[in-house]
Amino acid sequence: MTNTRVGSTPGGRFPVIDERTREQLISQFGRMVPYYTPEWKFTPDDPDPGTALALMFIHLLEGNIRRLNQVPYKSFLAYLNEFQVDLAQARPALAHVTFRLSEGTPSSVYLERGVQLAAFVPGDPEPVLFETAHPALITTSKLTDIFTVSPKRDRIVRLYETDPETGEGNSLAGEGRGTALFGSEGVNLQEHAMYIRHDDLFLLRHPAVVELRIANAHNAAAADESSRLLADSDKVRWEYYSGGEWLPFDRVYGRQGTVRLLKLYPRPVDPSEYGGDTGHWIRCRTVALDSRTDAAQLAKVQFDRMAMKSDFASPDEEDGMEPDLLFSNDTQMETKEAGLPFGIFFAPYGMFYISSRESFTKRGSRVKVRFRLGFEPNRYIPERPPEIKWKLIMRKSEMDKIDIPDPVTIPLVQWEYWNGLNWAVLPVNPEARTMFAKPWEGWQSMEIAFECPPDIQPTAVNGVENFWIRARIVQVMNAFSPNAIYYSPKIEQMKIRYRYDAPLHAPQRLMIENHLERHDRTVEAASGVYLVRPFQTLEGSAPALMFGFDTPPERGPIQLYFQLKPRPTTGEDVPFIEWEYLRGTGGTPAWAPLPVADGTNGFTHSGIVQFAGPHDFAEHSFFGARRYWIRAVNRDARYDLPEEAANVPRALDILLNTTLAVQKRTVRNETPQRFETYDTADDSLSVYYALSSAPVLSEEVWVDETETMTEDELRRLESGGTDTEVLRDAEGGIMRVWVRYREVEHFLHSGPDDRHYRIDRATGRIYFGDGLAGRKPPSDIGDAVRVTYASGGGARGNVPAGAISSMQEAIAFVDGVTNRYPASGGCDAGTVEEAIVRGPKRFAHLGRAVTAEDFEWLAREAHPNVAKVKCLPNLNAKLQRQPGAVTVVVLPRSGVGDGAHFLEMKRDIEARLLRQAAAHIAFPGNIQVIEPARLEIGIVANVWVRSLEDIIPVEKEILRKLEQFLDPITGNADGRGWNIGQHVHPSMFFALLKSVGPVMHIPRLSIDVVKVEYGERVEWNPDRIHELPHGIVVPGKHRLMIEVKD
Repeated sequence: MTNTRVGSTPGGRFPVIDERTREQLISQFGRMVPYYTPEWKFTPDDPDPGTALALMFIHLLEGNIRRLNQVPYKSFLAYLNEFQVDLAQARPALAHVTFRLSEGTPSSVYLERGVQLAAFVPGDPEPVLFETAHPALITTSKLTDIFTVSPKRDRIVRLYETDPETGEGNSLAGEGRGTALFGSEGVNLQEHAMYIRHDDLFLLRHPAVVELRIANAHNAAAADESSRLLADSDKVRWEYYSGGEWLPFDRVYGRQGTVRLLKLYPRPVDPSEYGGDTGHWIRCRTVALDSRTDAAQLAKVQFDRMAMKSDFASPDEEDGMEPDLLFSNDTQMETKEAGLPFGIFFAPYGMFYISSRESFTKRGSRVKVRFRLGFEPNRYIPERPPEIKWKLIMRKSEMDKIDIPDPVTIPLVQWEYWNGLNWAVLPVNPEARTMFAKPWEGWQSMEIAFECPPDIQPTAVNGVENFWIRARIVQVMNAFSPNAIYYSPKIEQMKIRYRYDAPLHAPQRLMIENHLERHDRTVEAASGVYLVRPFQTLEGSAPALMFGFDTPPERGPIQLYFQLKPRPTTGEDVPFIEWEYLRGTGGTPAWAPLPVADGTNGFTHSGIVQFAGPHDFAEHSFFGARRYWIRAVNRDARYDLPEEAANVPRALDILLNTTLAVQKRTVRNETPQRFETYDTADDSLSVYYALSSAPVLSEEVWVDETETMTEDELRRLESGGTDTEVLRDAEGGIMRVWVRYREVEHFLHSGPDDRHYRIDRATGRIYFGDGLAGRKPPSDIGDAVRVTYASGGGARGNVPAGAISSMQEAIAFVDGVTNRYPASGGCDAGTVEEAIVRGPKRFAHLGRAVTAEDFEWLAREAHPNVAKVKCLPNLNAKLQRQPGAVTVVVLPRSGVGDGAHFLEMKRDIEARLLRQAAAHIAFPGNIQVIEPARLEIGIVANVWVRSLEDIIPVEKEILRKLEQFLDPITGNADGRGWNIGQHVHPSMFFALLKSVGPVMHIPRLSIDVVKVEYGERVEWNPDRIHELPHGIVVPGKHRLMIEVKD
């Protein structure tokens, strides 16, 4: 250990041999001078030559006293040096960096480990150097889709998708809470639906009954069961589209292979678009196929044929729908009032048009048109007095002559429809053709009945397109009589009904939708050859996280970084995760195992998942996205359990082509400078080799042993696993041999032939053995030692997000690099003072974790970034009582919330404690390191001052003192910070606030506490702080009311 201090001993922890100060020495001389040198006046303020000599002597004596008082301190340092109590090693900052390829890069780019990167920080003239820690393949594949799937819950949630225009994906962080990778959160996009289109049958505006008859040629019982399931309102919803929304049918019945849907209200079934096809659709939508409910039985629904019909629905047989329009020739008639269908004075070939889009589109149905018919007499020529031929002698009958007009009627009409080419004869009931032949007084009910022609087509009548039938006058009685009275037909209350005898029509389109995929089953529903299963469950039984790539992510290592929200986990919380990829096997893709290196430990913490993509990826469509897929399957289905809802992993970000970068610079094959130092006290010569850069993070030390190496020795070294580098001549003789030495903490157990070295990483000094304790390297060779090492570390490496922005050397097709999140974890080497405190504890714990205090001191030794530590025995990471468990709460020097890189410190400390703990508790998951919960302390106080001028200064000074006092590392009354689990009380703050000069009185003071843990903020009762053994005090939001009082 190097002594870096001068002056007084640190902290006053060592004895002071001579306590005299300069003032005391001057005073002592003043008392001694009259007795020893009376001729001197000794006046320091006005010195004579004798006084000047005395002051010079006092100055020299003062220096000797200072050095004398450092003897215990230096002796203690020498004592610690004997036991290799070194300064805590500096730690490098870590950052996850994402590489970006140039647009149009033809193939993936492989990066070796050690790619040098530079971070530029404003105000720092020199860049901070980083190197990639692992080799990586920067793939041209793009992660385009992420879904979480739960077959048991029948859930599909889209977590991530890229914008097709910008290529950017949506954020997973939300408001800092993250996105749940499993469980019941998120919008469930799963929909199981059967969409049926028929533009004639489902053209409905009035009450109607839709009947679907399903058949299963191979299993009639299945058709009966399917019809019952399809009518179960607890499992399915039958709906039609009207007024911009899907509305439910009012009644649904199902039995014996028939499903009847009742629409009781006059709401239209409007055209809607589905799958790019616009028409009249109805749909059957499931509630869910959750395996935990009876709804999963819907997967049994199956049929190989479907026939349909729709009937007008009304309990009154006389009821019906009004026609859309009526035309008498080219004159529109009122549908709700009585009217003359052929006009007043009809003529041959006169036309009466009736339109009803809803009724006349039901091809094959039996249509009935009912109305009341009457006749209205109309004289073609107004009535005139009868013409009498007067004679001298006349009979009475000649005197009473009456004019009797000729009746004009319609004995025959032809009913017709438009078939797309011409008007064709409509096969109506015979009475319909002659119903206008014989007039009568009053009204009678009449009916036109016909089977709706299969070839009826819409046409335009008087500029109005619709489905029309018409009555054409074929014959008129007395059409040319000069004395005619027209009995014009008059109709009112026309109603139209339609009804099928049996289902006739197959769906024009039948689409099924499952798992966000749409499939056309129109042919199957009409052919009767293939089974249609409209509702399908998700494959498998375990929840899975699925990743879709636009191109196959082949070769490797491909790295996928998961930035997860921290959460407490125990060994029992680690799920069973299996990774798979979709492999092309002939014509049917199948899931196959995908070997990965899972740095997230089953999504329990942030890390990198690394894999090498096989060459047999299959392109397949899942959830509407045709991609190349990998997935992480939770085989133990832990995340499907309701009680695990609070433990599901939450992602803040998922990044492809992201690898770990370490703050360091690698120096290769450096020949260190050799130094010799002579210790006069021990009369010994010590040798060390100094590296050019420090601190040292890692190293390989090689020694040239060419002069002493034999073939037998070389074979023994190679068989023992010692690394060697041998250069031979043409005959196979040894020309040069390099042997790699192994690091040890000390040489106490090293023999004369053990190739060991010891290194002081803070200074970069390497020490070898002396030939008795450890092998001594040759000293007569100038370059006998060469070292490849990494130098770096320190708090300087904690650069902000985006600071790592350039590569030291250009790499083809790599366009850039960045760190999306700040680098952290870097800390400077420990100080001598820290080592002085830590060193004696080494003799207490002796490298064994037995007591709680042992765990705490070993945690401090494991990582220099530890500021505060507390061991909680028999509590697991969730602070639940668990015998044998050990939870170590660590506050980093960089503060709580150090992000994903707290994980690096956590791993180091846990690994150290596992090695040094007792065997019965030393297994992973049993010893865990967690961050403390932040207890934000806010002071609420009324403060009285004397004048208005004091208000602002007092408020600023109080806030400053509160911030200083509540600092977790340098606060508290003694300036040594707050211990983890230490309580606070309002009484602590009265004296603090009163220490501000102008403060007269504090009539009221209380504290507010907010617990911040794993990103969640919870207001906490100050009286319950003792319930948080892992809490650490930090400054909160203060509310001060400064009042002026006389």
